[in-house]
This record gives sequence, C-alpha cells and structure tokens, in this order.
Amino acid sequence: MKNKVIQQNREGEKKAYWSEEYHINGYESIATLIYSEMKAETFAKIKQPLFMATTMKAIRFRILSCQYLKC
Repeated sequence: MKNKVIQQNREGEKKAYWSEEYHINGYESIATLIYSEMKAETFAKIKQPLFMATTMKAIRFRILSCQYLKC
C-alpha cells in the first residue's frame, strides 16, 4: 500500500468496470456513513430509490474540460 492507495488486480469483466486502485479513506468514509446514517428511520424516508454513479473516465474528462475552458 503506497500513499494509502490499495492496489487490487481485477480480471475479466470486473477489470472493465472496477478500479484497480482506491484510497484507503474510501473504506473509512463508507463505514462512517453506514454506522451514522443507515438506520431504519433513514430508510423510512425513502419514497423513490435512486442510483447515481460515475466513472473515472467521466471524471477525468470533466477535469480536462474544465482546464481547457478555464473553469
């Protein structure tokens, strides 16, 4: 683990969709979210579930676009 980045080699179909490098604080952040907010009261408020995601390719494109456009 270098600079708190975990390397996990992926194979096959997983390699096309999942990152092979991720920062350790991702685990800490998701654990904090789960233990602090994932309660019955929270889920009772949900009327319409929504899944949102992005890809590293899309993030890099936005960064490069913003640099080009001087955002």
